[in-house]
Amino acid sequence: MTSKFPIDFTPSYLINTPIGEYNKEYEHQPIRMPTILNKYDAFDLLEVSDNGLTVFYKGPGLFNAHAASIRANYSMPIEAGLYYFEVDIIDRGQHGYIGIGFGESNVSVNGLPGTAFTNVEGNLYPMIGLRSRGEIVEANFGQRPFKFNIDNYAQFIFKEVRKNEALRQWIDRIFGENDNNNIEVTTDGSSSSSEDSDE
Repeated sequence: MTSKFPIDFTPSYLINTPIGEYNKEYEHQPIRMPTILNKYDAFDLLEVSDNGLTVFYKGPGLFNAHAASIRANYSMPIEAGLYYFEVDIIDRGQHGYIGIGFGESNVSVNGLPGTAFTNVEGNLYPMIGLRSRGEIVEANFGQRPFKFNIDNYAQFIFKEVRKNEALRQWIDRIFGENDNNNIEVTTDGSSSSSEDSDE
C-alpha cells in the first residue's frame, strides 16, 4: 500500500504556523520534516512496508545484539518550534522489547534508540527499535489524525510564543534570513505574512 501523501508535507498542527506558511510559500524548497521510515537507514533485521510507515522485526530476537532500529527520512526541524509523531504497536511480539525515541544520524541502528539526552547539538531523527520476534510498529507522522489533539496544543503553544518576546525574536531570526519572507506569529497563534496584513 502506498501513501497518498507526498514525501514532503506539513502536518496539520503546523499548517498555520511560521514553518507551515514558509513551506506553502516556498514549496519548491520546503523545510523538510520526517514523513516516512527510511528503509535505507535501518538495521538489516527489519522490514519496512511499501508506504514506509510500518516496520516488522525479522530477526531471531535472542540477545540484545539482535536489537534493530530504523530512522525516519528527515530529522525533526528546529524551525518548527514544536514537533510530534506517534506510533501504534500493532503487535508486541514475543517479548515487547520496543524502543521509541530520537537519535542523531551517527547513532548505531544495531540497538534500541535512546530517550535521554544532555547537551544535544546535532539533528535528531525519530527512531523505532525492535528486538523480539513478531514485533510490528506503525509510525504516524501526520498522514492520518493523531490520537492526541496536537492541533489544539500547537495552537496554544504558538499563542504563548507570541506573548514571549525572546521566542518571537527567535522565530524572526530563523525565518527572517530570507528578505522576501516576512512571516510572523499573530496573537491568536496562527501566522501571517506581511503581504496579508497590508491588505
